[in-house]
Amino acid sequence: MKLMTVSALAGFILGISAIEAGAAGRNCPAPGSARSIEGKVKVTLQIANSSNRAAKIYWLDYQGVRQFYKELAPGQGYMQPSFMTHPWIAVDPKGDCIDGVMRPYQPGENIMEFFGD
Repeated sequence: MKLMTVSALAGFILGISAIEAGAAGRNCPAPGSARSIEGKVKVTLQIANSSNRAAKIYWLDYQGVRQFYKELAPGQGYMQPSFMTHPWIAVDPKGDCIDGVMRPYQPGENIMEFFGD
């Protein structure tokens, strides 16, 4: 199942690449518009890269700032502990978010598969 909401993200942090810092990219959330809130209900995310490009997986923290977790090659996936109210994004090498913001939708295990060319 694919979950998403979409908008634009911008920002730059000294000494860090624009992509790592959360620079503008297609399908990315505007700064602070997607952020984590309280972590009470635990979930497990099965994150799967079904696109044909590499992707970096980021958690959006309590201020909406990207926190890098993992890089996935096309066809790779992994299990990520998280919480119901914590959004995640997958960012391609150009800095675009693949399928917008991914959010858990139920307690327990959630499948977050992203697609794209």
